[in-house]
Amino acid sequence: MTPRRGTRRCWTHCVLALALAVTIAGGVAAADGEFHAKKLVHASEHPFQLPDQDGTLRSSGDFKGRVVLIFFGFTHCPDVCPTELARLADVLDRLTPELARQVQVIFVTLDPVRDTPELLRGYVAAFSPDFMALRGSEAETAALAEDFRVFYRRIEGSAADRYMLEHSAYIHAIDKQGRLRLRIPGSLGTAEIASDVRRLLAE
Repeated sequence: MTPRRGTRRCWTHCVLALALAVTIAGGVAAADGEFHAKKLVHASEHPFQLPDQDGTLRSSGDFKGRVVLIFFGFTHCPDVCPTELARLADVLDRLTPELARQVQVIFVTLDPVRDTPELLRGYVAAFSPDFMALRGSEAETAALAEDFRVFYRRIEGSAADRYMLEHSAYIHAIDKQGRLRLRIPGSLGTAEIASDVRRLLAE
């Protein structure tokens, strides 16, 4: 039986609509790649050299061959910083032990005045013994934050030493070649972050 003209027209429109939807979906997938986090269009190295919580000078070149997850914050942060470090610990737990050994989590303090090496040592160890903290001078901190496009500013409190910091809350993912590749928002789940880390490790 020959389809009626209206039915044939509807069928044709549906096929075209489906083809358009597939094309659009393919275009989004191609633009976004296979990462859940925001992929930077121009991946580049952002070199740094700062002492860690034990006073050992650490260079960005030390981590070539590993995926590095960097978060900028401060130990007096009441909620965002401990939440993000706990999320990063969960990300490592979602990886196999072999893959987790190929990832370095780094906490860069934005408050070198109050965040002493001793304080940083205990702070990061509370989340994972494998986490590292970096602490530079105020000038070095400002320069590195600007390089990573991290915003922060001081908000005065009731006393000189009771100030707070308002700051960006992205996790920065550096690939095995030392290039900044992803900015991970706080809204992204740890399963998705772990998936992105696996993809970076597989490259």
